[in-house]
Amino acid sequence: MKSWDNNDENESTAMNIAHLYLVKGNTEQAVEMYKRSYDLLENRDSFWKYYDEDFQSVAKYGITKEAYDKMREQIDHRIYKPNDKKEDN
Repeated sequence: MKSWDNNDENESTAMNIAHLYLVKGNTEQAVEMYKRSYDLLENRDSFWKYYDEDFQSVAKYGITKEAYDKMREQIDHRIYKPNDKKEDN
């Protein structure tokens, strides 16, 4: 796979790479790429909308709704992980 130049990063590409990792069974990498996609979005409320819309695409490769929902929980945990919050002093 061609390396990803940080100057070319966008949320759509990150999510597509995350889907690829998910389909290949690389859940740790998938979660990190989904997090990267979330971080790249200017309107972060859109992340879950895009994620949900993409289910049919990954389902073609054997990902069940149950597995996709479980991944959603893992992503949610990673996005809102308490250790990632910045404290205001």
